[in-house]
Amino acid sequence: MASAASRSESPAECVSGRHWEWQYLDLMRRVWEHGDERIDRTGVGTRSLFGAQLRFDLADERMPLLTTKRVYWKTATREFLWFLTGDTNIRPLCAQGVEIWTDWPLERFRRETGEAISRSEFSARIVAYPDFAMRWGDLGPVYGKQWVDW
Repeated sequence: MASAASRSESPAECVSGRHWEWQYLDLMRRVWEHGDERIDRTGVGTRSLFGAQLRFDLADERMPLLTTKRVYWKTATREFLWFLTGDTNIRPLCAQGVEIWTDWPLERFRRETGEAISRSEFSARIVAYPDFAMRWGDLGPVYGKQWVDW
């Protein structure tokens, strides 16, 4: 079967009606084969393709997600909604049982205090004690902060 990248179609036509994984792979192939090379500040460079699109059916609580690990829908949704608030503290996430971002502040806590504390105990303290959360739960300018304050 010929891939959409090998046909001369518009970006929208190229991806419509195909499974999202194939859409993504086709787009990556098009960027590699036909993308404009650009030099960036790092000297590594990038390739880009103007106007490319991917189309997805988001019905039935489904969404495209490319990853190498299992992702739980509710956890990902809670994390995304947290991003949209612009918050940088993990307290709201920990209160919902989401520990995606807990490792970094936990590591800093252990390093600075020398206290060997479990991840679950650290999260429980973050939730139970607002002052503890304020001191140890802040991540700095992570995605949500950057999305909201640009």
